[in-house]
Amino acid sequence: RSAQYLYAAKKNFIHDNVISESHTKVVIGHMSDIHSDIKRFDHALKLFEYFGADFTIHTGDTVEWNTDSRYHFFRDMVKEYRFPVYNCIGNHETFCNAHTNTNAFLHHEFIDGTPGMMSDGKNGGYYYVDNDKFALRLIALNNYDFECESNNPRDKYTILEPQLKWLADTLRDAAEKNLGVIIFAHESDEVIPAGANNFGFCQDFSPH
Repeated sequence: RSAQYLYAAKKNFIHDNVISESHTKVVIGHMSDIHSDIKRFDHALKLFEYFGADFTIHTGDTVEWNTDSRYHFFRDMVKEYRFPVYNCIGNHETFCNAHTNTNAFLHHEFIDGTPGMMSDGKNGGYYYVDNDKFALRLIALNNYDFECESNNPRDKYTILEPQLKWLADTLRDAAEKNLGVIIFAHESDEVIPAGANNFGFCQDFSPH
């Protein structure tokens, strides 16, 4: 069935640049909430490769339940593809059975190694990447920007003042450089963006 959907999608895929007035077309792969499902992740990457994605964004929840789950597969698998894969932190990454993970741990395990990453220098779980070919700036936010002493997930949607200041500076700099901007983050279940199903599976991806 997956193969049938793929061939049908390819048949109906619009190759003409009828939306953008620019002469450059970018193909973006977007996925979310793979939850340690390696097979599904592999299928998604192959799909994006088939369509010739220029880059792919995964908007959080790499692990199934918490970081006791295996998660290093993400780094290993994305190296096999010609396009970069950008990740951000979801609420499932923020804790494990024994303790709550720090932002420094999350940044190191789920973001470090991202091609072209520019962070705030404090391992806060947020960063940006500039793509010169398409004059784009990709901005990944950390929606769980606080430390928690309990062993509960940090599933309260919070962005603290330092990250907001960094975001404002990053947007201002992008405007001065005449870059288009894509902001991505992992939304909480209470915030379901347009186009999502009733389970909040489709997380936030906002082109500007």
